[in-house]
Amino acid sequence: MYHHELVTPNEGLPIHVIEHRGNESNVLLHWHQAVKIDLVLAGSANYVISGKHKTAEAGDIVLINANEIHGVSSIETSAETSAVTLLLPYQFLETQLPNFQFIWLAINQTDETYPQLITAIKKLATIESEPNDSLLRLRQQSDLYMVLYLLLKHFSTYRDVPNNLHGTPQQQELAKVIAFLTDNSRQALTLTQVANEMHLSVGYLSRLFTQQMQVSLMQYLQLIRLQDVLTTTDTAIAAIADIAGFSNVKSFRTLFIKVYSQNPLKYRQTHKGQ
Repeated sequence: MYHHELVTPNEGLPIHVIEHRGNESNVLLHWHQAVKIDLVLAGSANYVISGKHKTAEAGDIVLINANEIHGVSSIETSAETSAVTLLLPYQFLETQLPNFQFIWLAINQTDETYPQLITAIKKLATIESEPNDSLLRLRQQSDLYMVLYLLLKHFSTYRDVPNNLHGTPQQQELAKVIAFLTDNSRQALTLTQVANEMHLSVGYLSRLFTQQMQVSLMQYLQLIRLQDVLTTTDTAIAAIADIAGFSNVKSFRTLFIKVYSQNPLKYRQTHKGQ
């Protein structure tokens, strides 16, 4: 998953639960309104959240608030690597907590209830055999509200600025740029066209994007396009590099490895057909 992300709840639950097992690749920086909770079960992962880097080991919870730009810069390729993700849609949180727009969540591992939170997340993500579906849903809903209770009771603060408008003006601008690139990635775009669409100067947009994303805007756009081509076609790597406008295969490989910590061929082998 990447870019501005839509969140579809699991059947019977108002949230989305995702299990990650085995080899994982990097995820381009993206954003969504949902609150995201990652629990690393084994291995480790390197995150970028609002421009800051964080390494998460087994037993660590990584919480990403609504509208924070984030991505996984690398994740160990060991077969033991596993994690679970909870995506809590913003609309669901607003209905449960009328003042949620002013709540900011932050994980503190020294809090005495941190182990309880880990247990609650694991229970919510574990599908066990139940006598019938209604009982399973009841158990999962109970676990979900325990997670919410612990987060709000022990890991939340109130802020004057609504979290649906979170971030510096630069971060808000960047989020709009990412959304535009995602929605228009199949169009023949130039840096000047994107700058004009965003009502920004070319120089400012170029500096902002490179500083925050660690690649240029046009390189990021290329990577959005290449992800799909690599995993849905058998086109040769050299041909893909040429079509995408890279001067040679080496420059393509260098950029791809910088962002995904994997060469294009390995990425294709891991994700083809998924």
